[in-house]
Amino acid sequence: MTDLAIQFNKNSFGVIPSTPLAIPTALMPNQSIDVSLPLHTLDPVMKIEPLNNLQVAVKNNSDVFYFNCLIPLNVGFVEDGKMKDQVFLATWKDIPNEKELQFQIRKVI
Repeated sequence: MTDLAIQFNKNSFGVIPSTPLAIPTALMPNQSIDVSLPLHTLDPVMKIEPLNNLQVAVKNNSDVFYFNCLIPLNVGFVEDGKMKDQVFLATWKDIPNEKELQFQIRKVI
C-alpha cells in the first residue's frame, strides 16, 4: 500500500488531524507500522449522534475505506480548562430541552 491519506468528517468536538498522515515507506503484505497522528480541535463543530462519534476515511493507492470510531472523552478537554464565553453559551443553548432535568424545590416548614 502506498499513498496513504486520512480525512475526518465534521464532528461534535471539531477534531481534525493537525498534520497530514505521514507513512515513511510503502506497506508490504502482512507488514504493520506504528504511526502517531497529532490532532487538534480547531475545526468547526457539527453535532453528531452519538456525541463522540467520528467518521473517518482512509485512502490508499487501491481504494478508500470508511469507518466510524468513538472519540475518547478526554480529547474534548483542554489543559487550561477554559472555553470562550460565546462558545460556551452557544453550546449550552444547543442542549435540547428533553435532555435537561427539572427539579422542583419545596420549602418544608
